[in-house]
Amino acid sequence: MPEILISYKPNPVQARIHALAREHRFLVAACHRGAGKSLAAINEALDAALFTPTPAPRASYIGPYRNQTKLIAWDYLKRLAAVIPGVDFNETELRADFAHNGGRVFLAGADGCDHLRGVHLDMLVLDEPAFHPPTVWPEVLRPTLGARQGRALFIGTFLEKSNHFYQTYEKAGSLPEWGRLLVKASESGILTPAELASARSTMSEEQYAREYELEPLAITEASIFGKWMAQAWKDNRIGHVGFDPRFDVCTAWDWGRRDLTVCWFFQVIGPAFHFVDYFAASGLTVPDYMDMLKEKKRERGYSYGLHFGPHDTETKTIHAESSIADEAAEHGVFFEVVPRGTKAAGINKVREVLPRCWFDAERCEEGITALEQYKYTWDPALGVFSKEPQHDKHSHGADAFRTFAMADVTPLTTADTKVSDCIIAFNPLRRGHDYEELHRWP
Repeated sequence: MPEILISYKPNPVQARIHALAREHRFLVAACHRGAGKSLAAINEALDAALFTPTPAPRASYIGPYRNQTKLIAWDYLKRLAAVIPGVDFNETELRADFAHNGGRVFLAGADGCDHLRGVHLDMLVLDEPAFHPPTVWPEVLRPTLGARQGRALFIGTFLEKSNHFYQTYEKAGSLPEWGRLLVKASESGILTPAELASARSTMSEEQYAREYELEPLAITEASIFGKWMAQAWKDNRIGHVGFDPRFDVCTAWDWGRRDLTVCWFFQVIGPAFHFVDYFAASGLTVPDYMDMLKEKKRERGYSYGLHFGPHDTETKTIHAESSIADEAAEHGVFFEVVPRGTKAAGINKVREVLPRCWFDAERCEEGITALEQYKYTWDPALGVFSKEPQHDKHSHGADAFRTFAMADVTPLTTADTKVSDCIIAFNPLRRGHDYEELHRWP
């Protein structure tokens, strides 16, 4: 039988992917744009379909969307597999079938791969999994590998720290059967300095860092408050912000009937707002939330000031004869109801007030993440982010913070002192100055 040669000579990054894919059942390869990871992955899928010692081996290549997967991988697959005797390409179903062993490679999109439930695979490629729905891998794709002890190769660039692909990469460093690879453009030598300089000249700093240097970002272009939160980190306004018993604690809420109910705890100190605590839960009653306030008071010594609720705090529904405000009042908690306003107005108000906000990193960790990850919705038809915020697990914390911002709480400053001047001196994290000397507010 004549020797068959597939026209493919791996570059150093591709060679490293192939080597690690032999050592680990599951490999997470985060490689910069232009490194050749998609071509390497198609070769891995093709190798599995041709040489896996199981009856009729199966390999699949899954991208974010079917059409995108076709553009990226279909031509690669046809070019590489064309030399295999008896190969049959099905353009409609995007698959290559091999007569000699009944093997098959097929392409699909993560946006419509429910039909893979019940399928058994020997090899699976997940291309740009950061853009796959987060439930696709654990609920649909991982079970396809069980019966045949199949392998998986994840390839792509990171999107952000909270994204499931970055989290998978982080976990891969400590899980058995898993391996990981990180290849930055500045280190690989695949792209010339001139090409990298050209790319950098037409991209934002954040875009270049993400696509070429594999830096998972705390914020993305879709992030509504990301830039302001990044500045808070830079200004050291996120850290240990302790509760000051000389000042009242106020609260700002967002109510969820089936979703999360969220409460921010803050103090007005000088020209700034100290966010000292955060609470989020679902499925509780109004009396439960009022008991939570009492428990916080017992635990931390809070003395409460004003409680701010969104417009629906005083709304009575057909399911209840009393409003949230009415029930809370029965427990001695009286709400200031914040006018509804538009989401756009509330977002602008949050952006306006964020530079005067300080956050306790430990007690407000979940809320900080919510503000960082609150995003605009992606419109796939137009290929742009809409002006409508995305409703997800992060939106509730952002909505409660918008309640605070729309309440328009007045900072405590002296009559003859500008707020901007106070902020320069204000140093609640006690970094480099004597705290008490800077903290003499009337």
